[in-house]
Amino acid sequence: STDDLLNSLVPFNLVFTTPEISTWDSEELAAEAASIFGEWADQGGVAWTILPRDGRIISEPEETRQNNPRAQALQELNQVLEKLDKLSGSIIFVWANSETGERKEQDRFKRLQDPWEYLGEENSGEGSEEEIAYLKEQVVALESKLQSINQSEGPPELPEPTVDGEVVDLFVSYVRETDGTSAVYDNARIVNGEVKANRTLTKTADISDLPDTVINQLISSWSPPEWIELSLETGEDGIARLTGELWRLHVTYDGSSYSVSSIHTPYSRPLILTRDDRKKRP
Repeated sequence: STDDLLNSLVPFNLVFTTPEISTWDSEELAAEAASIFGEWADQGGVAWTILPRDGRIISEPEETRQNNPRAQALQELNQVLEKLDKLSGSIIFVWANSETGERKEQDRFKRLQDPWEYLGEENSGEGSEEEIAYLKEQVVALESKLQSINQSEGPPELPEPTVDGEVVDLFVSYVRETDGTSAVYDNARIVNGEVKANRTLTKTADISDLPDTVINQLISSWSPPEWIELSLETGEDGIARLTGELWRLHVTYDGSSYSVSSIHTPYSRPLILTRDDRKKRP
């Protein structure tokens, strides 16, 4: 097999230091969050936007987006299971009184004396046997589909936003002016003063420096992740910087057939976003 790297937005040959972040109080957290919001540019000239989640949104054209195949299959499975549960209900035990014709249903089986006759088990739902059997077949098919979809490592999980401001929900996007491509991160937070965001690569334009057939496999079947971790610092020159790393996964594929066998082992490249705070902020 041949190890290669998923392409990143930034080059390797830049060196940075990440400042050490200590515990923040609520006022410091609020000030830090406000100073992070706005327009930035990375060392490759890509324009970045960081805003509160209810801020301005840069949408990607729907036709260029592709669903995460595993997430889509899981969503379909959950929908079928919910429908199956509704139609089938629960197992009930049915008895009939041979003298009066009265019907009695039990959630738990308990033997009744004559003149009660046991009729057998039924489903309490409204679905027919044919509908229930069909849904069960769909469940089996979707579970098999889930097992066949390639699994890979994902990005670190992000904590949920908190009322004390330690974790703030963000909108993070970038636009590459050279070719017009853009991306919006699926999840983004300020976590104790650090910007953390992740997304699934959904377009072939997200990856380069790999054979086209490898890129197509990665996008269609592997849901490769990308995530960033950045800390804020302002130099004596008045230039604000978000410095940190952009992470992706290595990919292994066959050198002759170009068939991808795995994506694995996170690697990072430096990411430095700058903004001149001597000028008026956006």
